[in-house]
This record gives sequence, C-alpha cells and structure tokens, in this order.
Amino acid sequence: MSVSPFPLIEYDLSRVDARSALAAWDRLRPGRRRSDRLWIGLGGIGGAVGGLSGALLADGEPILWWILALMLVPGVAFGVAVVWLMLFVTRRQRADIVIASGAMPIGPQRVWLDLDGAHHDRPGVSHLLSWAALGEPRQVGGHLIVPLAAATPQAPTGAAVAFILPASLGQPTLESAARMLTAGPGALQRAQDVGRHPSPVLQGEVVLADYVAFNRHFLVTPAGRQQQWMLAATGALLGAFAGYVILGQFTGGLVAVALGAVLAAGGIVVLARSQVGAQAEAMVRSGSYDVGPGAWWFDDEEVYARIGGSRIGVAWESVTSVEPAGRVGIVWFGRSIAIVVPRSAPGADAFLAAVASRVDGLHRGRQR
Repeated sequence: MSVSPFPLIEYDLSRVDARSALAAWDRLRPGRRRSDRLWIGLGGIGGAVGGLSGALLADGEPILWWILALMLVPGVAFGVAVVWLMLFVTRRQRADIVIASGAMPIGPQRVWLDLDGAHHDRPGVSHLLSWAALGEPRQVGGHLIVPLAAATPQAPTGAAVAFILPASLGQPTLESAARMLTAGPGALQRAQDVGRHPSPVLQGEVVLADYVAFNRHFLVTPAGRQQQWMLAATGALLGAFAGYVILGQFTGGLVAVALGAVLAAGGIVVLARSQVGAQAEAMVRSGSYDVGPGAWWFDDEEVYARIGGSRIGVAWESVTSVEPAGRVGIVWFGRSIAIVVPRSAPGADAFLAAVASRVDGLHRGRQR
C-alpha cells in the first residue's frame, strides 16, 4: 500500500441507487438497444393488429378509414407501452437478483486508489482490484460505474461491474474519480514524490514447512484442543461399540466397552496429530495456503499480508493476539485463522513485536 493523493471516498450505496445503476448499465450492453427496438416494434405491430380487430364491425365490414386510423393509434401506443414496461421491469428484476446474491454489495463502502490499484472495501472485507483488472469508468444514469476489464459483453448484469459510485456523491467527486481511474497509476506516481508504506515492509519467502509449524501450534491452542476432544469423543463412541461387539467375546462386557473406547479415542487423536504435515501439504495443493514470496506491513487501520497473488487486510480490532511458534510468528484474527509470518525473513521478530505492542495497547485501552 502506498500513500495516495486521491481522497478516500466513503459512501453508503443504497438498494435504489444500485438497482438504477445496474439497470442503466444493462441498457448499454452491445446489441441491447437494437434488441429493445425490435421488441418495441413487435409490440407496436401487436397493438396495431389488436386495434384493427377492434375497429371492424361485428359483421366484418370495415368502417370509415379515418375512424380505423383513430382506432389503430391507441392500439399501437398500448402495444409499445406494454413492451417498454416489460423491458423496464425485467431489467429491475435482473438488478435485484444481482443485489440479492451479494454480487453487488450495498451499504457502507469506501474507495481509494494507490499504485497497486483500486481498493473497494466494506465492513469486514478488504478488496484490492489491480489497475489491469479495471476497465474504463462510465457515468451512467448519474452514477459512476467502474467495470472489470476482462468481463465480456455477454456477462450477466452486474458480473461486469467492479463497483459503483452513486450520484449522491456529487458531480465534482465523480468527475475527479473518473479522471484518476482513467489516468491510472502513472498519475498517482507523478502526484507523489516517493511511494512509501506507513510501516517498514517485511519481505520473505513462505514455504510448506511454515504452514506445518502453524498447524502443529494450532493443536495446542484452545480451538485445537477442542477439536481433538471432539475427535476423541467420536472415536470413544465408535470404539465402545466395536469393543462390545469384538472384545466382548473374550472378556466382560464393561471391560470390553471401556477398553475399546480408550483405544479408539487415543488412536484417532494420534492419527490426526500424525497427519499435520500431510494436511498442510494438501492445503497448499488446493490453494487454501499460499506459498511463495511474501510481504507484510501495517498502517493505522489494518495489518496486511501479501503472499503470491493473494493479499489480505485485517482490521486492528479483529487481531486477537500475536504468538511465536518456532519458525513462524502467528497474528491471530480468529480461533483458527491467522496471518503467518516466517521468522526467517530479516526483521521478522521486530515486525512481530511492533504488531504485538499495538495489539496489547488496544486491549489495555478496551479494559479501561
């Protein structure tokens, strides 16, 4: 993250604004205008046919031509109006589906730019869109819509939209945002003398062994112990049944149940602990754990980690503790989720100490 001359924009995207922006965007899709004209034309023809039928006498003889024309006009107008209303309602329905699915979030949001790209954040979610991922911003229906560069014209409504800046922000703000988004990172680079991070950037390499160390340490945390107790309880129930069925033939029933429960409970826990390395390897293969070059830093609002092509930002209020665990440092922000920092990276211990000091200060402030 670098300091940006572009002001932070904070706003509340309402359902009404999101719906109107998405419906307006839908009208801009290639071929949409031609399709609309075709449907409206067919509606007019259908209305004309209906008006002609109503203008004929019951015995099939036409009335005067000027009366016939007068009857056709409202028929055509009615047909056009019905089709136009159908198109309007359909677009609103498509927009409502996008909003209801969460693909276009509504509520409090903020947008800011730096050399990395556009940051579109909302409560609990920190989202970075690289400059290469952003398309040309468009002002549609009073709103500024920023599309995704890779989206195809055939993409469903809303799937091609990165984020929406509502008209309520005012025209000067929207025009400024459009200029900065169009100019790209070059304008930001020229607008600042030197890009810098609020905290020194820690750089290092994350490897499989780091996640093995993290998983082993997790086993001694309250959440890890709880999982092992649950496994042991499940194993004990199965073992008790198996002991009664199998060992009960050679010894007393109560002894067989107890022996089966103990053996199964202990065995399943030992098996789970022995699979820590294999589990970490499977998580790396699946992409759940990222390996490769990494960078870690923080500012006044969040702690950040970038590993490979993935980046996460965690608000200070969400960080619960910082722990050393052998070859790694762990910045916990949940019972079982954390930022993993390899202590092999130069300056890692100092970075972790700075994060821990900030977290301890926040905790002491809450207790007062």
